[in-house]
Amino acid sequence: MRVNRRRLKIAHARRHRIVQDRNEDIIREFRRRSTRPLVMLFLLIVCALVHVIRRQLGYPPSVALLIIGLGLGFWALLFSLVSWRCPSCDRYLGQGFQHAMCPSCGIPLR
Repeated sequence: MRVNRRRLKIAHARRHRIVQDRNEDIIREFRRRSTRPLVMLFLLIVCALVHVIRRQLGYPPSVALLIIGLGLGFWALLFSLVSWRCPSCDRYLGQGFQHAMCPSCGIPLR
């Protein structure tokens, strides 16, 4: 009887460790996915500031700057539709960036 209990405890500890590792991987993946829009927002702000500074200095509007801004806006839309999903169940997370857990599967994201 003692051997069986010990085996059960070891098996339980292994399962617990596997689940904990999986949750850490999911949290790490969510953190990686949630930094992408912040980088994109920073680039959009830089693009807008360069446009404003150019206008203040009297330069004509830049077509390249407009194309870059539109490309970043398209990337943001594509990101929100395709990539803003739960790393565990792959369902859309909805609007906002302060998700502590997935609204669909309930797995912790932070």
